[in-house]
Amino acid sequence: MEASAISMPFKDPKKQRDYYREYKERTKEEKHAIRLEIQRRHRAKIKSDPEWYARELEKNRIRMRILGLKRKAMVLEHYSAGDPVCACCGEKEFGFLTVDHVNGGGTAQRSETGGGWSFYRWLIKNDFPDGYQILCYNCNCGRAANNGICPHKEVNNESKNA
Repeated sequence: MEASAISMPFKDPKKQRDYYREYKERTKEEKHAIRLEIQRRHRAKIKSDPEWYARELEKNRIRMRILGLKRKAMVLEHYSAGDPVCACCGEKEFGFLTVDHVNGGGTAQRSETGGGWSFYRWLIKNDFPDGYQILCYNCNCGRAANNGICPHKEVNNESKNA
């Protein structure tokens, strides 16, 4: 058979999009029924074996904790250009490091995206936008309480002027 006789499916993006929309609509009820059956079996398993549920719950907590720590490490490494370190004082302890909004606005950001792990997920999903830096928790809180200036910088300026 000649190559020209074989047509490639969905050369037209509009036809492809229309096909997948129609497929999604066609299979919606079937997928819903499968989901309901899985939920029914899961509930039955929980009722018959509460210890199993407790083990599954703990496994999911551990899995989500590990995922969150991986995301945090990825964000810290990106904004520190490799080795996570506080941009102000040089602290390297992973547990102390946080993401700081360079121009402020962290409260407004948290109301939009959420805080903690969901903020790290948002940064990754949005391709690490500009306007953030890595600070240790002390420097971050110090900036918040001191009109955007870290107390380390004030101490350094006073010692230079003295």
